[in-house]
Amino acid sequence: MQTGIALAKTHLIARTVYPTSELESVRYIHENSSVCEITGYPKERITPHHLYGVSKDLYKEKDGLEVFLSKKTNELFDLQDRIIIYD
Repeated sequence: MQTGIALAKTHLIARTVYPTSELESVRYIHENSSVCEITGYPKERITPHHLYGVSKDLYKEKDGLEVFLSKKTNELFDLQDRIIIYD
């Protein structure tokens, strides 16, 4: 697995399970989590600087990620997008 992808997965899983700041996420990953065992990213390499960087990289891909995740959610749960206008 590519290092950047493994770091992004580590960051996303940690923030989903324990939603907090990047700085607090580092503490959580180091002290209370097995997320690195799942993603294969070396725990000792996790720093706030790395998480800030991956957050910026993910934000650059935000629009594409939202479209992809919306499509997958609709497929998985057999949903249809609808616009409802209330008076």
